[in-house]
Amino acid sequence: MALKYDPDMTKFADEIQVNEINLDECALNQASLLSYYLSQKVLAERQLNLVKLKFDRFYAERYAQVEAELEVKEKRVTDKAIESKIKLGDDYLQEYVNLVEAQRIRDQLQACCTALVDRKKIIQQLLDARLVQAGGSVALNSRKSF
Repeated sequence: MALKYDPDMTKFADEIQVNEINLDECALNQASLLSYYLSQKVLAERQLNLVKLKFDRFYAERYAQVEAELEVKEKRVTDKAIESKIKLGDDYLQEYVNLVEAQRIRDQLQACCTALVDRKKIIQQLLDARLVQAGGSVALNSRKSF
């Protein structure tokens, strides 16, 4: 299963830059940017749950298979012996790496969402500073979003 929703962190870093020059545009685009990354995080969470389910299914099937193989050889079969044999397989490694990657994607998108919430506070502080400088009456200068 090819994983999706992997954020481009370089692009994200460029998207969240706030300064006095782009402040109006940032204020106008904040909600849509947060909405986008929140939806990506939800999709990544769904993806992670599906990968976990696939991993659990894989593990259960391999467990039954290895247990049957070891019992045929008339050896005493322990859970540790079965788990060890499962973890030695390349297929286990691939499934586990997929699970870890899905977790990484979800965690990165969570970090993006947290950064955007923090960005909102910065935008608000800069807008408040502009309001104080202007003596109490100020409006956004950008009309690109209308």
